[in-house]
Amino acid sequence: NPDSMETLIFSNFVGAAALFTYQEGKLELLRVNEKYTRELAMNLSAQEVIGIDPRQGMDEDNWNIYESTIKAAIASGEEETCETWRSLHSKCCGEDRICIRNSLRVIGKAGTQYLIYSLVQNITAEKNSYQEIYESDQRFRHASEQINVYAWEYEFGTKRMRPCFRCMRDLHLPPLLENYPDSAIEMGIFPPDYADMYRHFGCELYN
Repeated sequence: NPDSMETLIFSNFVGAAALFTYQEGKLELLRVNEKYTRELAMNLSAQEVIGIDPRQGMDEDNWNIYESTIKAAIASGEEETCETWRSLHSKCCGEDRICIRNSLRVIGKAGTQYLIYSLVQNITAEKNSYQEIYESDQRFRHASEQINVYAWEYEFGTKRMRPCFRCMRDLHLPPLLENYPDSAIEMGIFPPDYADMYRHFGCELYN
């Protein structure tokens, strides 16, 4: 009923959402709201989105992730979440590959057919940013191996330090140091005269 409270909530207050059925490996998209179409960022209408086979834009690996999450939601009766990449095509925007965070919950069942409620979030920009950071970090680490520079990765919360390959090779450090910097000081990496200065430097960096 387009005038029902449920329709009002679905269309305006729940974020980017869709309803679909799942039965023995087959999906049928029944309904999406406007926020869902905007989240795809492909200038597609609701009817155009519904006309797309949800499985069509996913490769085998991503489909397996998605279907496994559906099955987990069926088994648990709770909301289950996954992240999948898929390809979409529109006349306006051409073809694009996007990453979607899917939160799935079963809200109905008829025989072997399940009605599933899906909230989606387009996290493509977030994933691309992580990838850029990772690639930049890899380039930095590779360059560091070629010159006389040591790179240490330190987690303040856990006091764990992971040294670069050059550190492990030249300073005979293990791949992981617990209770850093005290463990490195005890190993003699820092001369005793510099120990307190280095601890103070770490505190200032943390603050």
